[in-house]
Amino acid sequence: MASTTLLLLILLSSSVHAISDPLSSFQNYIVHVRHPYNLLNPNYTSPQNYHLSFFPTTTTTTSSSPRLLYSYSEAITGFSAQLTAEQVTAMSTKPGFLGAYPTPNYKLMTTQTPTFLKLHSNSGLWNQSNQGEGIIIGTIDTGVASGHPSFSDAGMPSAPPRWKSQCQLPLTAPCNKKLIGARTFVGNNASDLQGHGSHTTSTAGGNFVDNANVLSQANGTASGIAPRAHVAVYKVCDLEGCRGEDVTAGLDFAIQDGVDVVSLSLGAGTTSFAMDPIAIAGFRSFPKGIPFVCAAGNDGPYLSSLSNEAPWLLTVGASTMNRILKSVVRLGDGQEFAGEALFQPKNFSSQQKFPLVAPQSCDKFSPKTVKGKIVLCDLVADVDAIKAAGGSAVILKNNKIEGATIVLNLQPLPSSLVTFTDGAKITSYAATEVNPTAAIEFYGTVIGSPPSAPKVAFFSSRGPSISSAGILKPDIIAPGVNVLAAWHEPITNDTNYNGNRRHFNIISGTSMATPHITGVVALLKKAHPNWSPAAIKSAIMTTADVADDSGNPIMDEKLKPADHFALGAGHVNPAKAGDPGLVYDISGDDYLRYICGVGYSDSDVTIIAGRNVSCSEVGKIAEAELNYPSILVFLNLTKVRVKRTVTNVGEAESTYRVKVQSPKGVRVKVKPLVLGFSEVGEKKSFYVTFEKVFGAMYLGNSTHGSLSWVSAKRVVRSPIVVMM
Repeated sequence: MASTTLLLLILLSSSVHAISDPLSSFQNYIVHVRHPYNLLNPNYTSPQNYHLSFFPTTTTTTSSSPRLLYSYSEAITGFSAQLTAEQVTAMSTKPGFLGAYPTPNYKLMTTQTPTFLKLHSNSGLWNQSNQGEGIIIGTIDTGVASGHPSFSDAGMPSAPPRWKSQCQLPLTAPCNKKLIGARTFVGNNASDLQGHGSHTTSTAGGNFVDNANVLSQANGTASGIAPRAHVAVYKVCDLEGCRGEDVTAGLDFAIQDGVDVVSLSLGAGTTSFAMDPIAIAGFRSFPKGIPFVCAAGNDGPYLSSLSNEAPWLLTVGASTMNRILKSVVRLGDGQEFAGEALFQPKNFSSQQKFPLVAPQSCDKFSPKTVKGKIVLCDLVADVDAIKAAGGSAVILKNNKIEGATIVLNLQPLPSSLVTFTDGAKITSYAATEVNPTAAIEFYGTVIGSPPSAPKVAFFSSRGPSISSAGILKPDIIAPGVNVLAAWHEPITNDTNYNGNRRHFNIISGTSMATPHITGVVALLKKAHPNWSPAAIKSAIMTTADVADDSGNPIMDEKLKPADHFALGAGHVNPAKAGDPGLVYDISGDDYLRYICGVGYSDSDVTIIAGRNVSCSEVGKIAEAELNYPSILVFLNLTKVRVKRTVTNVGEAESTYRVKVQSPKGVRVKVKPLVLGFSEVGEKKSFYVTFEKVFGAMYLGNSTHGSLSWVSAKRVVRSPIVVMM
């Protein structure tokens, strides 16, 4: 699903944000307050009591009284409540009040991948981390299909002694040593009625399941990226979406329960960090060592379409993988086009050529138009109507925006989904041939053949960031197209299907990419327990691939080299991330100085940090000065210089030499050119100067390059983007 941008909020006072409402109209609000240091006062006996003290006194009937929804202690300092705009305004006069806004509505961002990511038993990061054993992954989503074999606890150790959570699941499929917690904030229990939560959770940390497939396609052993990690699920979404107050409550309990990494395959578009509960909770969790892995959004390929932009969040875009479900179209003139199909019936004749028709409308059909024919249509075609009218098969073609990204859906007829370029050629043939014909042949699951992978998915949201224009986002891309993982119900064209609970589905989105990175983070936390969330992010980013499996630059949906607004640092390479050599580390105080430097007020910074903060005391830094693993600078002047510091996490004795791929039109100088280390944990700083080459670029353009530190064993690469 595509994410939506939050409504612009109207400023009612210096600290209150609300949408104008009728006097009696209630909305759900997030309310930020100062930390209740005075809880020892008899008048404040509990957080709930403290939060209720902000409610305005009312003499009206109960139906028009405000209602407390949640009291938060970890994700944010504050609460959510049903209030009118007038009641929020009244609250703003209370001591300790910081700000309020209507709760944001979040949308969901919706086997082969461990092998594609070069994760193998007894080697690399799986070996270093024992496949994530002992790490707890917390998924904020639609719940879990707890009886699914992906959540079997076969071979699993018990939950860590520190773990404290509830299990709000039916007695028929309770928690176990794999699925160690399940809380719900919508509905009666944490069971998944939509499939999305089961899919994302099993992708991150599902156990091994043999013979996993969908309609006999993509058959193999399914597993999560961290198959021996524990998982805990927080159900915050229902069929109506994901309400901000429930998402915040899920985050609050996940942090309290003791998860090691949080996975969020949802977003709400760009917004101020001080009005984004996910950004705030991620900032609060940073000192506790809990990384937040978040979906970039499905609003691509448009620029500045991101969700989850805060630099302390790990923001994930989506890519294709090297597995296709091959379905070849053969035209009467001999042309062949390799498409894909999920439904590949064995009784469909690949030798038979059917008449090919391309009707003007793909919504309504008469039997005369399509009966006994292969029908060529856009993806939005009503294939059920084609089937009802007697169509034999369909060829579905991407539009120009979708380009070369093939996103599979189950169709009721034999089909082939083809790229925009191939669809245009088939359309031309159908329009010019006197008696056009076509055949479709199914090849099943094919791995490692053309087209090359990965490619950036068309729907994957792109930078530049709006909330923080000086930070490159997304951070990384990972498999998010046609991913097979656990599902809550059978996927079949057979209405008489009577199978077991080994249900899987193939779906696409940055929702699917996010848990791949969550799993990698879990592996890194196990292999390197002392690394900070920033160090883990750096290891993932600086070891990322920028070439596909054929050795060429990673392409986008237009089959053009993808830039860093689409790629971030590149495509995740877990095998290299476990041994990055150098990391760019960042402290919580660094992030505070960055927030102040962006221009947030002391009140907003206090909301984000959860404690009183004065920017004049903590100081400010420019966005480009944050010790981020990527570099983005605005070269409005003739010259800009930034500083970066790396920490040695490789061998004690090591030497790195700089290698720069200068962005077009920019001269890049690095000082020093060599970094020598004599101990693990040693830090070295360097300076990068950017100078415009006169006349090479025009205002408003961006140009891309990279800076790498190269040793005998490693390449530590940082993307560079220069805005002019």
